[in-house]
Amino acid sequence: MPTHRARRVPTRRTRRSTVSHRASGLSLETPLVIPSFSSKGFGKISQRQTEIAQLLSTASEFLTGVYLISAFDMHYGQIPAPRELSGRPELIIVDSGGYETSDDYDLSAVYRPELGFKPWTEEMLAGVLDKWPEELPAVFVSFDHHESRRPVVEQLAAARDLFKGRSHQLSCFLLKPETRDQSTLRVALGAAIARAEDMRSFDIIGVTEKELGTSPLERMKRIVKLRSALDEAQVRAPIHVFGALDPASICLYYLAGAEMFDGLTWLRYAFVRDRDRNKDHCVYIHSYSVIEEDLRLTDSKLRLRVLAQNYYYLEQLQNRLRDFHATGDFTKLPHPDFLRNACDSLEGELARGGY
Repeated sequence: MPTHRARRVPTRRTRRSTVSHRASGLSLETPLVIPSFSSKGFGKISQRQTEIAQLLSTASEFLTGVYLISAFDMHYGQIPAPRELSGRPELIIVDSGGYETSDDYDLSAVYRPELGFKPWTEEMLAGVLDKWPEELPAVFVSFDHHESRRPVVEQLAAARDLFKGRSHQLSCFLLKPETRDQSTLRVALGAAIARAEDMRSFDIIGVTEKELGTSPLERMKRIVKLRSALDEAQVRAPIHVFGALDPASICLYYLAGAEMFDGLTWLRYAFVRDRDRNKDHCVYIHSYSVIEEDLRLTDSKLRLRVLAQNYYYLEQLQNRLRDFHATGDFTKLPHPDFLRNACDSLEGELARGGY
């Protein structure tokens, strides 16, 4: 059974938890802001190296905490095998490959990428997990494929079967729509909430940002609804929002009760912190030369500088979230007035039964 210790500021929905990785003794403190890597939307550098493998290798110079990669990418050689990965982070989240196999895209994508068909099955995912070295702490995410939709009760059973015999690593149950014509989790969420106690065996509960709803407020309300049901069922597993890594989204979903966030935004944009006005932004990467007032920066040096700066920015944002949890002071966060108003709007909707 997972070990969780949740701490919460009265009247606030933000949470901090400790999740223990049993085999290694590693303890993870939430909130966690997690850089991601995916081959989707990225090309090849050469016949021997993919763009995403190069980015992963470059970032390994400063990535020491937690990051996410895809089992699909590992299976198809888009990135190196586990023991050949550069650097050694504290923990690697092994995503289930559903994102790479679908024609869907996360909200930070600048265009809808065209995909060549490659098969992806539960057996392929299990093969990747079976080859994962026990000495490398990981989170395994339950299987996802856009052509394989099923009722929540079957999703839960399949996830338990996948993780059976793999308890040396942490497990994440990724909740998905029940049918192919459902674009959001509205129906699936109701079914999951009715079976909230069945999620006690998982260390983390995952949802994707895009499937949570069609507006930030709707997504926040559904996070609240899921978190409340989990708490009532005494399920302490933190909620992980997949595909949400821009500063505003992270803060909004954290205020609603989510604790883990990942995405590709940090590879696509530059994060810029305006300390004078306490407003943070994502900007076009090549605009960063102007911001830094250095027109001699080559493209390769610019990309390296932006990746490193983005990573350190995310670490700082993670600490600012923790400071906010401790103090309730919105000035600890970017766009404090907007976020304070967002909280008021959320509570007003909830008071009116606006789940």
